[in-house]
Amino acid sequence: MRRIIVLLVFAIMLIALTLGWFFAAEYLPGSVVQSSVTSQSTPEDPLLIFPGAITRIQYTYNGESIDLTLNDDVWQYTNDPAVPIHSKSVQAMVNALTEARIRRTIEPAAGESYGFADDSLCVLVHSDEGKQVKLNFGGVNEVTSQVYARINDETTLYMLDVSVADSFCLGFLDLIQTDAPPDIAAYELDRITITRGNHILELSYHPSGLPTAYSTAFTWFIGKPYDELSPADTRKSHALFNDITNFYIYGCAAYQPDAESLESMGLISPRASITVEYTLDGETLSRTFHVGAKYDETKAYIRFEDSDQILLADAGLMESIIYTSGSSLLPDAVCLIEQGTVTDFTVEQDGRSVHYVATSDGYTRDGEAFSADAVDRFFACLNDMASIKDAPDTNPSEIYASIRFLRSTQNHNDMTLTFYRFDADTLLVGFDGRTKLLVWQEDVDAMLALLDADNAA
Repeated sequence: MRRIIVLLVFAIMLIALTLGWFFAAEYLPGSVVQSSVTSQSTPEDPLLIFPGAITRIQYTYNGESIDLTLNDDVWQYTNDPAVPIHSKSVQAMVNALTEARIRRTIEPAAGESYGFADDSLCVLVHSDEGKQVKLNFGGVNEVTSQVYARINDETTLYMLDVSVADSFCLGFLDLIQTDAPPDIAAYELDRITITRGNHILELSYHPSGLPTAYSTAFTWFIGKPYDELSPADTRKSHALFNDITNFYIYGCAAYQPDAESLESMGLISPRASITVEYTLDGETLSRTFHVGAKYDETKAYIRFEDSDQILLADAGLMESIIYTSGSSLLPDAVCLIEQGTVTDFTVEQDGRSVHYVATSDGYTRDGEAFSADAVDRFFACLNDMASIKDAPDTNPSEIYASIRFLRSTQNHNDMTLTFYRFDADTLLVGFDGRTKLLVWQEDVDAMLALLDADNAA
């Protein structure tokens, strides 16, 4: 008996919930049209039918009157066809209208507003047949997450997926096709120039390297502020290249601003300018953008050349780019000498000198046969060694160990790698005109130990 009573109560509750949902879906006015909830179309829901193809859309959003016209398959801003319009955004509006399904048709209850107001979204659609349809949007039903709509001032209300209304939540600036950095690969780059006041940084890419570098491993080179092209760190340089040519644009902050607005945005006298020079299909091109003031804590104003558009980019990223220094791009690698270019090398440590010579059969150590495998592992370890950090400016004096390389190359055929005592645990590297990198002493000891006499063949 008790079980029957429980089942009966459960059935009554279920009926009550069903009736409540039906009442809410039928009569609840809802809230403003800003939800992003959508509903799946079902075969039985009829489509809104528009006479002919849509060729013009007019609507008002947040007080802005938007008027768009299709000319030669291109959507344009009716009042100024020269304004670049993001065609995909307009096509999304067209798709939303032509694919909209009527989820429910209801007759409004007396005294209910259903979210319609003087400032509600109103869309006027024109077709190629010369006809037009007006679509007024009201509120969103809180139960079904569908929006109320009225067609051509009919009294009948239609419930549509809220995504139909959401597709028109775009103002004039939201519809602009924004400028963009050049979409190029590294091998198409000629040079990047960053100018900030009197500071100039130049970075160029040479896929085959340059004869002025001691190693063909270097493909990125720093020009200014140095007097001659200096090898740059590959990873850091490529990261900077990607930051400059692939940064995200959040949107358009202003279009054709006046001089006063440009001044307030910091673009009359920009903080920095970045120029990308590149070659496409044999043609040399360039693209420059200027970095202005901060828009807020996370975004900054930028402007491409003399474009009508003022755009928003990541403020932190712009700061990182414009404050990049030449020294910050120098290689972290200690020594990238190619083993095949070394004819012989001499290691000096603790007053002792050991001479290694490459022969047709392998290597000799002070005139006696020595393990080629040991030398191979030594060079692999050397090429993999990287700085743990940069050292402060100092005048090194105590030499811990040195390696002199004689090479078969035309340039840099006599080079010496020197490790200076820095503190109890680290050594300062001196090589190729630089004494800035620090390495662990234990790593140097492990590398030199590969050349011990115990490894002799």
